[in-house]
Amino acid sequence: MRARALYFNGETSRREDVELEFAPDNSITLLKNSGSRHWPIGTYHFDLPIGKSAIRIRGPEGSLVEAPYASELYEALRSISTKQEKVVSALEERWPAALGLFGLAVLVCACLYLYGLPIASRTIKPFIPFKLKQFVGEQVLTLYEKAGIGQSQLSEIQKAQFMKAASDLTTAAAFPFEIEITTREWKLHGTEIENAFALLPEKIVVSDALVNHLSIDETQAIVAHEIGHLYYDHGTEHLIRSSLVSILSIALFGGDPGTVQAVAFAMLDAKYSQSHETEADLYATALLKKINKRPQLLGEALKKITADSPEYMHEKYFSSHPLTSERKKRLETE
Repeated sequence: MRARALYFNGETSRREDVELEFAPDNSITLLKNSGSRHWPIGTYHFDLPIGKSAIRIRGPEGSLVEAPYASELYEALRSISTKQEKVVSALEERWPAALGLFGLAVLVCACLYLYGLPIASRTIKPFIPFKLKQFVGEQVLTLYEKAGIGQSQLSEIQKAQFMKAASDLTTAAAFPFEIEITTREWKLHGTEIENAFALLPEKIVVSDALVNHLSIDETQAIVAHEIGHLYYDHGTEHLIRSSLVSILSIALFGGDPGTVQAVAFAMLDAKYSQSHETEADLYATALLKKINKRPQLLGEALKKITADSPEYMHEKYFSSHPLTSERKKRLETE
């Protein structure tokens, strides 16, 4: 149906004569001399008039349409209002069921993440070619080099001591392939970084600053921990899991997860990473015992590295590593 009305754009007091056209989908089209405007259902609001007063329809951006009372127009708006009330009423009646379904969906997603992804990553992991892992590791190292990792500046004596300690570990570990362990200078904005990391599938990099800060036995304990990551192939698991999570995120949120989803993924990812750190810690203690070194050396090294970094409880849930105090306490009992 169509009805004559006055249109106010909400920006000036100027008014225009328009014709309202109601479509079967309950949208409204305003036909004006200067063109037309289309208001889909949900973009306009109205209150049914009392008696035969003027009918007002509020549109987007403060616009207003005012039409003289007409029974046909009144019935059209009342029909729309009735449909909207039925939709709201249906939602109100079914909200417990909708809430239950939402909770079930969250539970299913959580179970898939907590149990499905680890199983999937462990199942897929053996089928990832060694050459592909090497390629990924080399690419990551290239990115680190662009971020400030350079050639080692350690003295020849320090390098010899470090390589002897590393060789003792790799011999005891007895991997089916050679582990490449190197020291590198690592600076970020002029500040030396104390760190060590394992790269797929056979590389370990230790920063000069870490070697300079720790004793040779403590450095050896840190390297043993990184060998643990290689032993369990944590890097491949993380790569597979991250890929699956990205696919899941795109499927659920269109590739742009909101804050709540991002926080949830961060907490769950932290849980996985912390379990990997614990596994590497336990492997390191066993390897240290194998070469007749105290397993407590790892805890002592971790405490020395993090001495200037206060611990906060939220790190227990969001950090990729367990709290150092908890790791040291556990390692002291080994």
